[in-house]
Amino acid sequence: MQQAADCGVTGVVVEIPSSLHIIEFAYQWELVGQPPAEAVLGKGSGRDSVLYFLSEVGYTLRPDDPRVDEVLVRVKESSLAKKGLLTREDFAAIAQAVLGAPQPVRGS
Repeated sequence: MQQAADCGVTGVVVEIPSSLHIIEFAYQWELVGQPPAEAVLGKGSGRDSVLYFLSEVGYTLRPDDPRVDEVLVRVKESSLAKKGLLTREDFAAIAQAVLGAPQPVRGS
């Protein structure tokens, strides 16, 4: 993940691609020597960010599952305690504490 100073923290960037599968930015990252935008987790994260990262670490939950809120609360608490963004490893540990180990997808 990028350093906090290099990132904009917003749930909008996660919500748009997951619902429309496209996103537009004012410029192309590679033209100005920057890495592409990526989703981050921190105190300002929302449910869409949590759902996105849950899918990235192997969990499949419905958006209305109340456990998403528990993961979100723990993400916010951890970010405030850390005074920074969470790593993928931080998030995976929170997800496993709340949800247990991810279940393998059948047929794969």
